[in-house]
Amino acid sequence: MLKNFSKIKLIKLFKDELKINGRFNEKSKIYDYKNWDSLANFNILLSIEKEFNTKFNSKEFSALNTFSDILKNVKKKN
Repeated sequence: MLKNFSKIKLIKLFKDELKINGRFNEKSKIYDYKNWDSLANFNILLSIEKEFNTKFNSKEFSALNTFSDILKNVKKKN
């Protein structure tokens, strides 16, 4: 079970990592935001691992590059 998981916390993590002020679009994907490149995506996934005490495998690190895919994957791990 994931530690303290909620969709709101996941959105906050994205906003913090990408330095987004204001509304975050949940249909976003990599490169939709200026700061969301491959390195930022990697850092987001690392932050999720730390924040929610979970792990992604190497395939997931390569495949997860939209908010909705990341949300689905994290929920599945819960």
